[in-house]
Amino acid sequence: MQWGKKVCSLILCVCLVLGMSVPLSAQKAEAAAVTKTVTGNQNEILIYNYVTEEMGLNSAVACGILANVYRECRFNEKAAGACDVSYGICQWYMGNYVLLVNYCNGQGTDYRTLSAQLDFLNYDLQTRFAKLLKCLREIPNTEQGAYEAAYQFCYNYERPRNYKRASESRGILSRETYWPVFGNSDMISELEAQEHTHTYTTVVKKATLSEDGSIQKICSECNDVDSTQVIRKIAKVQLSDNSFVYNGKTRKPSVTVKDSEGKKISSSNYSVSYSSGCKNVGIYTVTVTFKGNYSGKTTMTYQIVPKATSIKSVTGKKKSLYVKWTKNTTQTTGYQLQFTTKNSFQNANAATITVKSKTTAQTLKKLSAKKRYYVRIRTYKNLKYNGKKVNVYSAWSKTRNAVTKA
Repeated sequence: MQWGKKVCSLILCVCLVLGMSVPLSAQKAEAAAVTKTVTGNQNEILIYNYVTEEMGLNSAVACGILANVYRECRFNEKAAGACDVSYGICQWYMGNYVLLVNYCNGQGTDYRTLSAQLDFLNYDLQTRFAKLLKCLREIPNTEQGAYEAAYQFCYNYERPRNYKRASESRGILSRETYWPVFGNSDMISELEAQEHTHTYTTVVKKATLSEDGSIQKICSECNDVDSTQVIRKIAKVQLSDNSFVYNGKTRKPSVTVKDSEGKKISSSNYSVSYSSGCKNVGIYTVTVTFKGNYSGKTTMTYQIVPKATSIKSVTGKKKSLYVKWTKNTTQTTGYQLQFTTKNSFQNANAATITVKSKTTAQTLKKLSAKKRYYVRIRTYKNLKYNGKKVNVYSAWSKTRNAVTKA
Protein backbone atom coordinates (compact mmCIF):
# COMPACT_ATOMS: atom_id res chain seq x y z
CA MET A 1 0.00 0.00 0.00
CA GLN A 2 2.81 2.41 0.79
CA TRP A 3 4.43 1.68 -2.60
CA GLY A 4 1.07 2.27 -4.33
CA LYS A 5 0.66 5.71 -2.71
CA LYS A 6 4.11 6.80 -3.84
CA VAL A 7 3.43 5.69 -7.41
CA CYS A 8 0.12 7.62 -7.49
CA SER A 9 1.85 10.70 -6.13
CA LEU A 10 4.65 10.44 -8.69
CA ILE A 11 2.18 10.12 -11.59
CA LEU A 12 0.23 13.20 -10.44
CA CYS A 13 3.37 15.33 -10.05
CA VAL A 14 4.61 14.34 -13.54
CA CYS A 15 1.23 15.23 -15.02
CA LEU A 16 1.26 18.65 -13.40
CA VAL A 17 4.83 19.45 -14.38
CA LEU A 18 4.47 18.38 -18.03
CA GLY A 19 1.11 20.09 -18.40
CA MET A 20 -0.73 16.94 -19.44
CA SER A 21 -4.44 17.48 -19.93
CA VAL A 22 -5.57 15.84 -16.72
CA PRO A 23 -9.00 17.21 -15.69
CA LEU A 24 -9.11 19.14 -12.40
CA SER A 25 -11.59 16.62 -10.97
CA ALA A 26 -9.07 13.84 -11.64
CA GLN A 27 -6.34 15.89 -9.94
CA LYS A 28 -8.54 16.30 -6.86
CA ALA A 29 -9.39 12.63 -6.77
CA GLU A 30 -5.68 11.75 -7.06
CA ALA A 31 -4.79 14.20 -4.28
CA ALA A 32 -7.52 12.72 -2.09
CA ALA A 33 -6.08 9.25 -2.65
CA VAL A 34 -2.59 10.42 -1.72
CA THR A 35 -3.55 12.82 1.05
CA LYS A 36 -6.07 12.18 3.79
CA THR A 37 -6.18 12.99 7.46
CA VAL A 38 -5.01 10.49 10.03
CA THR A 39 -7.82 11.18 12.50
CA GLY A 40 -10.45 12.61 10.16
CA ASN A 41 -10.11 16.02 11.87
CA GLN A 42 -9.95 18.87 9.34
CA ASN A 43 -7.60 20.76 11.65
CA GLU A 44 -4.82 18.41 10.58
CA ILE A 45 -4.80 19.85 7.05
CA LEU A 46 -5.25 23.43 8.31
CA ILE A 47 -2.25 23.10 10.64
CA TYR A 48 -0.16 21.36 7.95
CA ASN A 49 -0.91 24.13 5.45
CA TYR A 50 -0.11 26.88 7.96
CA VAL A 51 3.23 25.35 8.94
CA THR A 52 4.33 24.82 5.32
CA GLU A 53 2.89 27.99 3.78
CA GLU A 54 2.80 30.68 6.47
CA MET A 55 5.83 29.52 8.45
CA GLY A 56 7.76 28.27 5.42
CA LEU A 57 8.78 24.96 7.02
CA ASN A 58 8.97 21.66 5.14
CA SER A 59 6.59 18.68 5.29
CA ALA A 60 8.80 16.76 7.73
CA VAL A 61 8.58 19.58 10.28
CA ALA A 62 4.84 19.89 9.70
CA CYS A 63 4.47 16.16 10.43
CA GLY A 64 6.47 16.61 13.63
CA ILE A 65 4.21 19.42 14.80
CA LEU A 66 1.10 17.43 13.86
CA ALA A 67 2.28 14.52 16.00
CA ASN A 68 2.77 16.85 18.97
CA VAL A 69 -0.59 18.58 18.56
CA TYR A 70 -2.31 15.20 18.35
CA ARG A 71 -0.75 14.07 21.63
CA GLU A 72 -1.48 17.41 23.33
CA CYS A 73 -5.16 17.85 22.43
CA ARG A 74 -6.31 15.52 19.62
CA PHE A 75 -6.54 18.64 17.36
CA ASN A 76 -9.12 20.34 19.60
CA GLU A 77 -8.14 24.02 19.69
CA LYS A 78 -10.53 24.60 22.61
CA ALA A 79 -9.07 21.84 24.80
CA ALA A 80 -8.51 22.98 28.39
CA GLY A 81 -6.28 21.17 30.85
CA ALA A 82 -7.10 20.26 34.44
CA CYS A 83 -8.20 23.27 36.52
CA ASP A 84 -8.13 25.36 33.31
CA VAL A 85 -4.41 26.13 33.70
CA SER A 86 -3.52 25.05 30.16
CA TYR A 87 -5.23 25.63 26.82
CA GLY A 88 -5.19 25.13 23.07
CA ILE A 89 -3.42 23.03 20.47
CA CYS A 90 -0.09 23.16 22.33
CA GLN A 91 -1.68 23.13 25.81
CA TRP A 92 0.10 26.35 26.74
CA TYR A 93 0.51 26.13 30.51
CA MET A 94 0.03 28.85 33.15
CA GLY A 95 2.44 31.68 32.23
CA ASN A 96 2.51 30.56 28.60
CA TYR A 97 -1.30 30.48 28.64
CA VAL A 98 -1.26 34.11 29.79
CA LEU A 99 1.17 34.98 26.98
CA LEU A 100 -1.19 33.38 24.44
CA VAL A 101 -4.18 35.39 25.69
CA ASN A 102 -2.28 38.67 25.91
CA TYR A 103 -0.78 38.25 22.43
CA CYS A 104 -4.16 37.52 20.85
CA ASN A 105 -5.81 40.42 22.69
CA GLY A 106 -3.07 42.70 21.37
CA GLN A 107 -3.73 41.45 17.83
CA GLY A 108 -7.49 41.80 18.20
CA THR A 109 -8.00 38.05 17.71
CA ASP A 110 -9.76 35.39 19.77
CA TYR A 111 -7.26 33.09 21.51
CA ARG A 112 -9.80 30.27 21.41
CA THR A 113 -9.60 29.95 17.61
CA LEU A 114 -7.17 27.77 15.67
CA SER A 115 -5.96 30.61 13.45
CA ALA A 116 -5.11 32.83 16.43
CA GLN A 117 -3.23 30.00 18.16
CA LEU A 118 -1.21 29.22 15.04
CA ASP A 119 -0.27 32.90 14.72
CA PHE A 120 0.88 32.88 18.35
CA LEU A 121 2.90 29.69 17.80
CA ASN A 122 4.62 31.32 14.82
CA TYR A 123 5.35 34.45 16.87
CA ASP A 124 6.53 32.43 19.88
CA LEU A 125 9.00 30.41 17.77
CA GLN A 126 10.35 33.57 16.13
CA THR A 127 10.89 35.37 19.45
CA ARG A 128 11.32 33.20 22.53
CA PHE A 129 12.31 30.00 20.69
CA ALA A 130 14.40 31.33 17.83
CA LYS A 131 17.06 28.67 18.44
CA LEU A 132 14.49 25.89 18.08
CA LEU A 133 13.07 27.51 14.94
CA LYS A 134 16.57 27.60 13.40
CA CYS A 135 16.94 23.90 14.20
CA LEU A 136 13.59 23.09 12.58
CA ARG A 137 14.52 25.02 9.43
CA GLU A 138 17.63 22.84 9.04
CA ILE A 139 15.81 19.50 9.38
CA PRO A 140 15.79 17.55 6.05
CA ASN A 141 12.47 16.84 4.38
CA THR A 142 12.76 13.07 4.88
CA GLU A 143 11.19 10.29 6.86
CA GLN A 144 13.91 10.57 9.52
CA GLY A 145 13.49 14.35 9.41
CA ALA A 146 9.85 13.89 10.46
CA TYR A 147 11.08 11.91 13.50
CA GLU A 148 13.68 14.54 14.38
CA ALA A 149 11.21 17.44 14.03
CA ALA A 150 8.68 15.84 16.39
CA TYR A 151 11.45 14.99 18.87
CA GLN A 152 12.93 18.51 18.89
CA PHE A 153 9.52 20.23 19.11
CA CYS A 154 8.48 18.09 22.08
CA TYR A 155 11.86 18.21 23.85
CA ASN A 156 12.39 21.98 23.51
CA TYR A 157 8.87 23.45 23.29
CA GLU A 158 6.14 21.20 24.72
CA ARG A 159 8.20 19.51 27.46
CA PRO A 160 5.43 17.33 28.99
CA ARG A 161 6.04 14.95 31.87
CA ASN A 162 8.73 12.40 31.04
CA TYR A 163 9.55 14.62 28.10
CA LYS A 164 12.51 12.51 26.94
CA ARG A 165 10.34 9.42 26.56
CA ALA A 166 7.50 11.54 25.13
CA SER A 167 9.85 13.07 22.55
CA GLU A 168 10.82 9.61 21.31
CA SER A 169 7.19 8.46 21.21
CA ARG A 170 6.08 11.52 19.24
CA GLY A 171 9.02 11.14 16.90
CA ILE A 172 7.88 7.61 16.06
CA LEU A 173 4.27 8.81 15.59
CA SER A 174 5.47 11.50 13.19
CA ARG A 175 7.66 9.16 11.17
CA GLU A 176 5.40 6.10 11.08
CA THR A 177 1.95 7.72 10.88
CA TYR A 178 2.07 11.32 9.66
CA TRP A 179 4.96 11.20 7.19
CA PRO A 180 3.32 8.46 5.04
CA VAL A 181 0.17 10.63 4.77
CA PHE A 182 1.56 14.16 4.56
CA GLY A 183 5.10 13.60 3.32
CA ASN A 184 4.18 14.22 -0.35
CA SER A 185 1.37 16.72 0.08
CA ASP A 186 2.78 19.94 -1.30
CA MET A 187 -0.14 20.35 -3.74
CA ILE A 188 -2.99 20.06 -1.23
CA SER A 189 -3.57 23.76 -0.64
CA GLU A 190 -3.81 24.72 -4.31
CA LEU A 191 -6.27 21.93 -5.11
CA GLU A 192 -8.37 22.64 -2.01
CA ALA A 193 -8.50 26.34 -2.84
CA GLN A 194 -9.96 25.47 -6.23
CA GLU A 195 -12.36 22.99 -4.65
CA HIS A 196 -13.71 25.08 -1.78
CA THR A 197 -15.23 28.56 -1.72
CA HIS A 198 -15.64 29.99 1.76
CA THR A 199 -19.15 30.78 2.95
CA TYR A 200 -18.83 33.09 5.91
CA THR A 201 -21.47 33.61 8.57
CA THR A 202 -21.37 36.06 11.46
CA VAL A 203 -21.03 34.45 14.89
CA VAL A 204 -21.48 36.64 17.98
CA LYS A 205 -20.17 35.69 21.41
CA LYS A 206 -21.63 38.17 23.85
CA ALA A 207 -19.39 40.04 26.27
CA THR A 208 -20.19 39.73 29.98
CA LEU A 209 -19.14 41.36 33.24
CA SER A 210 -16.19 38.94 33.46
CA GLU A 211 -15.23 38.00 29.90
CA ASP A 212 -14.65 39.60 26.50
CA GLY A 213 -16.92 38.67 23.63
CA SER A 214 -16.35 38.68 19.87
CA ILE A 215 -17.96 39.08 16.47
CA GLN A 216 -16.43 36.65 13.98
CA LYS A 217 -16.96 35.81 10.35
CA ILE A 218 -16.49 32.02 10.20
CA CYS A 219 -16.73 29.72 7.20
CA SER A 220 -19.62 27.33 7.79
CA GLU A 221 -17.79 24.53 5.96
CA CYS A 222 -14.18 24.62 7.18
CA ASN A 223 -14.38 26.97 10.21
CA ASP A 224 -11.87 29.39 8.64
CA VAL A 225 -11.99 32.72 10.49
CA ASP A 226 -12.08 35.66 8.10
CA SER A 227 -12.18 38.41 10.73
CA THR A 228 -12.56 38.86 14.47
CA GLN A 229 -13.84 41.93 16.28
CA VAL A 230 -13.34 41.84 20.05
CA ILE A 231 -16.18 43.06 22.26
CA ARG A 232 -14.54 44.24 25.46
CA LYS A 233 -16.10 43.05 28.72
CA ILE A 234 -18.28 45.25 30.91
CA ALA A 235 -15.93 46.80 33.46
CA LYS A 236 -17.90 49.56 35.23
CA VAL A 237 -21.60 50.12 35.90
CA GLN A 238 -22.02 53.43 37.72
CA LEU A 239 -24.93 55.46 39.10
CA SER A 240 -24.95 59.23 38.63
CA ASP A 241 -25.75 59.61 42.36
CA ASN A 242 -25.73 57.20 45.29
CA SER A 243 -27.70 59.49 47.60
CA PHE A 244 -30.51 62.03 47.23
CA VAL A 245 -32.06 64.36 49.81
CA TYR A 246 -35.80 63.87 50.28
CA ASN A 247 -37.87 66.57 48.56
CA GLY A 248 -41.22 64.83 48.13
CA LYS A 249 -40.53 63.97 44.49
CA THR A 250 -39.39 60.79 42.75
CA ARG A 251 -35.58 60.54 42.73
CA LYS A 252 -33.86 58.16 40.28
CA PRO A 253 -30.16 58.17 39.31
CA SER A 254 -29.06 57.65 35.70
CA VAL A 255 -26.71 54.81 34.71
CA THR A 256 -23.38 54.90 32.86
CA VAL A 257 -21.68 51.72 31.61
CA LYS A 258 -18.07 51.45 30.39
CA ASP A 259 -16.01 48.58 28.99
CA SER A 260 -12.54 47.42 30.03
CA GLU A 261 -10.94 50.05 27.76
CA GLY A 262 -12.91 52.86 29.42
CA LYS A 263 -15.21 53.35 26.43
CA LYS A 264 -18.86 54.15 27.07
CA ILE A 265 -21.27 51.36 26.14
CA SER A 266 -24.41 52.58 24.36
CA SER A 267 -27.64 52.44 26.36
CA SER A 268 -29.15 50.42 23.50
CA ASN A 269 -27.17 47.46 24.92
CA TYR A 270 -28.91 47.45 28.30
CA SER A 271 -32.17 48.25 30.08
CA VAL A 272 -32.57 49.86 33.51
CA SER A 273 -35.31 49.12 36.05
CA TYR A 274 -35.94 50.63 39.49
CA SER A 275 -37.67 49.32 42.59
CA SER A 276 -41.11 50.79 43.33
CA GLY A 277 -41.57 54.10 45.10
CA CYS A 278 -38.31 56.03 44.80
CA LYS A 279 -39.91 59.00 46.57
CA ASN A 280 -39.83 58.58 50.35
CA VAL A 281 -36.74 58.23 52.50
CA GLY A 282 -35.39 54.73 51.96
CA ILE A 283 -33.02 52.36 50.15
CA TYR A 284 -33.84 51.53 46.53
CA THR A 285 -32.44 49.14 43.93
CA VAL A 286 -31.40 49.71 40.33
CA THR A 287 -31.17 46.66 38.06
CA VAL A 288 -29.21 46.83 34.80
CA THR A 289 -29.95 43.99 32.35
CA PHE A 290 -27.66 43.67 29.33
CA LYS A 291 -28.75 42.80 25.79
CA GLY A 292 -27.52 43.13 22.21
CA ASN A 293 -23.80 42.29 22.12
CA TYR A 294 -23.73 41.91 25.91
CA SER A 295 -25.13 39.48 28.45
CA GLY A 296 -25.64 39.51 32.21
CA LYS A 297 -27.30 41.48 34.97
CA THR A 298 -26.16 43.61 37.90
CA THR A 299 -28.02 45.29 40.78
CA MET A 300 -26.99 48.39 42.73
CA THR A 301 -28.56 50.44 45.54
CA TYR A 302 -28.97 54.12 46.32
CA GLN A 303 -30.59 56.07 49.15
CA ILE A 304 -33.07 58.89 49.60
CA VAL A 305 -32.06 60.44 52.93
CA PRO A 306 -34.02 62.79 55.20
CA LYS A 307 -33.40 66.51 55.16
CA ALA A 308 -30.66 67.64 57.51
CA THR A 309 -31.19 69.95 60.46
CA SER A 310 -28.93 72.60 62.03
CA ILE A 311 -27.81 73.53 65.52
CA LYS A 312 -29.20 76.88 66.74
CA SER A 313 -27.00 77.21 69.80
CA VAL A 314 -24.68 75.43 72.22
CA THR A 315 -24.45 76.87 75.73
CA GLY A 316 -21.88 75.86 78.36
CA LYS A 317 -23.34 74.83 81.73
CA LYS A 318 -21.87 73.24 84.88
CA LYS A 319 -20.11 70.14 83.51
CA SER A 320 -22.70 70.06 80.73
CA LEU A 321 -23.87 71.64 77.48
CA TYR A 322 -27.32 72.79 76.49
CA VAL A 323 -27.96 72.25 72.74
CA LYS A 324 -30.86 73.65 70.71
CA TRP A 325 -31.59 72.78 67.03
CA THR A 326 -34.13 73.31 64.27
CA LYS A 327 -37.10 70.97 64.33
CA ASN A 328 -37.53 68.55 61.39
CA THR A 329 -40.23 65.89 61.64
CA THR A 330 -40.77 65.16 57.92
CA GLN A 331 -39.70 61.64 56.96
CA THR A 332 -37.61 61.35 60.14
CA THR A 333 -37.64 59.10 63.19
CA GLY A 334 -35.37 61.30 65.28
CA TYR A 335 -31.96 62.92 65.67
CA GLN A 336 -28.44 61.83 66.49
CA LEU A 337 -26.29 64.20 68.54
CA GLN A 338 -22.54 63.64 68.55
CA PHE A 339 -20.07 65.48 70.80
CA THR A 340 -16.33 65.28 71.52
CA THR A 341 -13.33 67.33 72.58
CA LYS A 342 -11.77 66.98 69.09
CA ASN A 343 -13.16 69.12 66.29
CA SER A 344 -12.24 66.33 63.83
CA PHE A 345 -14.54 63.86 65.66
CA GLN A 346 -11.87 61.20 65.07
CA ASN A 347 -11.02 60.33 68.67
CA ALA A 348 -12.39 57.39 70.64
CA ASN A 349 -14.11 59.69 73.14
CA ALA A 350 -16.74 60.86 70.62
CA ALA A 351 -20.17 60.09 72.07
CA THR A 352 -23.50 59.77 70.29
CA ILE A 353 -27.03 59.99 71.70
CA THR A 354 -30.39 59.55 69.97
CA VAL A 355 -33.47 61.71 70.63
CA LYS A 356 -36.99 61.70 69.21
CA SER A 357 -38.04 63.80 66.23
CA LYS A 358 -40.31 66.17 68.22
CA THR A 359 -37.46 67.16 70.54
CA THR A 360 -35.60 70.41 69.78
CA ALA A 361 -33.23 70.71 72.75
CA GLN A 362 -31.04 68.45 74.87
CA THR A 363 -28.68 68.75 77.83
CA LEU A 364 -25.44 66.81 77.47
CA LYS A 365 -24.45 65.81 81.00
CA LYS A 366 -21.47 64.35 82.89
CA LEU A 367 -18.88 66.29 80.88
CA SER A 368 -15.50 67.54 82.07
CA ALA A 369 -15.40 70.99 83.60
CA LYS A 370 -13.82 73.91 81.77
CA LYS A 371 -13.46 71.87 78.61
CA ARG A 372 -14.32 72.84 75.05
CA TYR A 373 -16.68 70.44 73.34
CA TYR A 374 -17.69 70.23 69.70
CA VAL A 375 -21.23 69.23 68.77
CA ARG A 376 -22.99 68.21 65.55
CA ILE A 377 -26.39 66.74 64.70
CA ARG A 378 -28.13 64.77 61.94
CA THR A 379 -31.58 63.35 61.28
CA TYR A 380 -32.37 59.69 60.67
CA LYS A 381 -35.23 57.44 59.71
CA ASN A 382 -35.65 53.86 60.84
CA LEU A 383 -37.03 51.47 58.23
CA LYS A 384 -36.99 47.84 57.06
CA TYR A 385 -34.77 46.72 54.18
CA ASN A 386 -34.44 43.08 53.12
CA GLY A 387 -36.29 42.06 56.28
CA LYS A 388 -33.92 43.91 58.64
CA LYS A 389 -34.24 47.18 60.55
CA VAL A 390 -31.80 49.80 59.30
CA ASN A 391 -31.28 53.54 59.71
CA VAL A 392 -30.95 56.02 56.88
CA TYR A 393 -29.09 59.18 57.92
CA SER A 394 -28.92 62.74 56.65
CA ALA A 395 -25.65 64.62 56.36
CA TRP A 396 -24.13 65.98 59.58
CA SER A 397 -24.80 69.62 60.43
CA LYS A 398 -22.09 72.24 60.79
CA THR A 399 -20.15 71.90 64.03
CA ARG A 400 -20.85 74.24 66.95
CA ASN A 401 -18.77 74.39 70.17
CA ALA A 402 -18.81 75.74 73.70
CA VAL A 403 -16.82 75.46 76.97
CA THR A 404 -18.34 73.77 80.01
CA LYS A 405 -18.36 75.50 83.40
CA ALA A 406 -16.91 74.32 86.65
